[in-house]
Amino acid sequence: MENIAMDEQLEEVIHILSTQSVNRLLYGLLVLLGGLVVTRVLLRVLDRITQQLRLSSPTIHRLLHKALKWVLYAITVIVAAGTIGIPINSFVAVLSVIGLALSLAVQGVLTNLAGGIILFTSKPFAPGDFVEADEVCGTVQEIGFLYTRMEAPDGRLIVLPNSLMHASRLINYNAIGRRRIDLTVSASYDNTPEEVRAAAMDAIATVSRRQAEAGHAGCVLEEPAPQVLLEGYGESSIAYTVRLWVTAAAFVEVRYALNEELYGAFRRGGVAMTYPHLMVHTVPPEP
Repeated sequence: MENIAMDEQLEEVIHILSTQSVNRLLYGLLVLLGGLVVTRVLLRVLDRITQQLRLSSPTIHRLLHKALKWVLYAITVIVAAGTIGIPINSFVAVLSVIGLALSLAVQGVLTNLAGGIILFTSKPFAPGDFVEADEVCGTVQEIGFLYTRMEAPDGRLIVLPNSLMHASRLINYNAIGRRRIDLTVSASYDNTPEEVRAAAMDAIATVSRRQAEAGHAGCVLEEPAPQVLLEGYGESSIAYTVRLWVTAAAFVEVRYALNEELYGAFRRGGVAMTYPHLMVHTVPPEP
């Protein structure tokens, strides 16, 4: 039965072609040729766009190229067939069903693809930036069309879909080029705030000098100027916040170096770094 139906449709098409005028057939041929030319132009535009976006995977490029090519070919053939009187309702219905099935099958891929296009155009981060997204953080290694790859501080490889990168709250720690370090330390009530500030500023100056000697001059910024702020009064100590700005690339190294140097600077300055303790005062008995 199916063969009979196909033969009938083929005979109908042949009959339609035999009954059309030469001018109409030529017009349909021109439409077909014009559609092929437009297809080639659009494919070249796609190639230029993918080159500008610097697609990380040639496979994705080829996939997009072929998909667009066959879609445009199908549209061209349908339009050309309609101009010469061939009924195209059945073709359109079949293509609609195929398109719906494909869209449902690759819905997740299309969502990631759209997210990748948005990331490429908006450029919220670049390879080498330290970012945080979806409660994970790491250094961006590669921005693909579907996924973004990051390296966590402990060496793990993190692969996040671009749809998630686009939709989640994104923090780029390198975008501005500088970062702030806040370290909280405690000092005894026996030391004045001036003594604590002097010792903390000495530690900052030491770290800055050592970084310069290691070839990283200027990583500790003079503006905004470093600060030592009295944070609050505890039961057995006073809390201070040591604050300074550094370049984004030197954040981790300077933070750990300053944390270590504060201990030595406090000892040199006679500042006691207290810990929770209990002071017991005894009253001598009355004679």
